[in-house]
Amino acid sequence: MKYANAHFQTALGFLADYDGSLPLAVFLKQQFALSKKYGSKDRRSISALCYAFFRAGQAFKHLPLPEALCQALALQPTTQDAWKDIFPVDFLPMEWSADNIFPFAPALSTGIDSEDFALSHLHQPKVYLRVRPGKMNKVKQALVAAGVEWIEEGGDALSVAPGTDIEKTIALNRDAVVQDISSQRVAQFFKTLAGHLPPRPTVWDCCAASGGKSILATDHLDRPRLTVSDIRPTILRNLHQRMAQAGIALEKSFVADLTKPLVMTDTFDLVICDAPCSGSGTWSRTPEQLYFYAPEKGAPYAQMQTKILQHVLPAVKQQGFLLYLTCSVFQAENEDHVKALMVTGKWELVEQRLLTGYHQQADTLFGALLRKK
Repeated sequence: MKYANAHFQTALGFLADYDGSLPLAVFLKQQFALSKKYGSKDRRSISALCYAFFRAGQAFKHLPLPEALCQALALQPTTQDAWKDIFPVDFLPMEWSADNIFPFAPALSTGIDSEDFALSHLHQPKVYLRVRPGKMNKVKQALVAAGVEWIEEGGDALSVAPGTDIEKTIALNRDAVVQDISSQRVAQFFKTLAGHLPPRPTVWDCCAASGGKSILATDHLDRPRLTVSDIRPTILRNLHQRMAQAGIALEKSFVADLTKPLVMTDTFDLVICDAPCSGSGTWSRTPEQLYFYAPEKGAPYAQMQTKILQHVLPAVKQQGFLLYLTCSVFQAENEDHVKALMVTGKWELVEQRLLTGYHQQADTLFGALLRKK
């Protein structure tokens, strides 16, 4: 690799300046914008070095940066031999364990294999598509025409290589959505609901974000009448655009800070609460968050989730359902909330699932479906 040493030194400089206050992708984009000397191959190589450093999680935080980066590269399944040729001594393996990558195993939700989950951070996640009903042949034809290779992942799921320009290949949202396979498996809860909801059920996606769960609900429930809300007006504007592309009409949308009491006159057959969380089940996408995480950072999320649940639960009809979701792997953000609801005697647990993705280069999610007594 002609410029390997120069790229290594540049990456060290970037890592020394990075404090985690911005997403790594945004920070790198800013750094490259400050100097026009880096071509596309340079940017890819330097970015890969930075991501490799953070994919080692907290395993080498105690080491000086140059040694830590070498050790992180040595752990990477796809490390190029060029790095080992340049830094042969530094690539001698040191003692480490999966617990060093993710040293928070005691806080994990029950059922997560802590070692496999920790090691999954060394791999870049796949890009998954969920093909919408009746669109599989059309999507595959478009991929063939564009020369894009894909892997069939079962059901409605396909995966493509990271960096594939999907927007120029298929009609996004109308024919398929970019959605992690664990998020796609939230549909299992909708299948459980079959026969327990009235025709055209009223559904409130209260932390709707980009609307992925709303589109999923539309594709699996009987013509749901959707209400969506989010704390961010810009997100809702983007959601409206996405719903239009998907051919989905909304009953209502509104901006709401659900950590505060809400005057809500409507009640719903189903409330989907995909709660803000630590995002710890998605850290293989943003490994810098794993590197900078400390246990005390998790408590505010659990407290926020408690407030949100308190304020949305009254909107569930009697005998209606709450679907509580997070992309967290921590028990305090997951099972603990379900247990707290059960203690009140007002809720029946219908189904609880860990949607693990660490064996498929995918996210890990938690979900619980509860019925209001």
